[in-house]
Amino acid sequence: MKHFPLLFLLGFTLSTQAQTTLVPKDYRLQQKEDYARYEADALRCMAWLDTLPMTRFHDQRKAVKQFLQAWIQGHPDIHVELREEMTEFMTRNPNLLIYFLIGWARHALQQPADRYDEVLLHAAALRNVLAVYEKGEGVNDDDFLDEVKQQEKHKRLEKWIARELKAGLHQ
Repeated sequence: MKHFPLLFLLGFTLSTQAQTTLVPKDYRLQQKEDYARYEADALRCMAWLDTLPMTRFHDQRKAVKQFLQAWIQGHPDIHVELREEMTEFMTRNPNLLIYFLIGWARHALQQPADRYDEVLLHAAALRNVLAVYEKGEGVNDDDFLDEVKQQEKHKRLEKWIARELKAGLHQ
């Protein structure tokens, strides 16, 4: 029992160190090959952010978010579309944007056949945002995300997205 505090501190130190080394040191994202080289790192960072409470590890989260934003925005095979009708949550919860990007990027990578299907990509992005929103940590109440939640609950999310995207084109 006397060893518990020491083991706890050692475990905490290793955990913190692992979190600070998620972002590759001196990464360069200039050529197509650079994105492939860092794909495993990006996927690890995505998983880390998805599981981490939004209220913890602010410095590490900032570094991870910066890396992911640069990696996703420049990736030659990922083309995120930020349509106003699908990102209404950003008004009350701008901190959820990274989760939208993660959901879109992960789906585009894992399901290459869907890479240009805006409905499926938006659905993956919004499901990822919803997973964080439902935890209730560091987020504000949001009518748009409550609607997404209802559509998902009733298994109508893709149909709803298709309808909303179509309506947005005609405004």
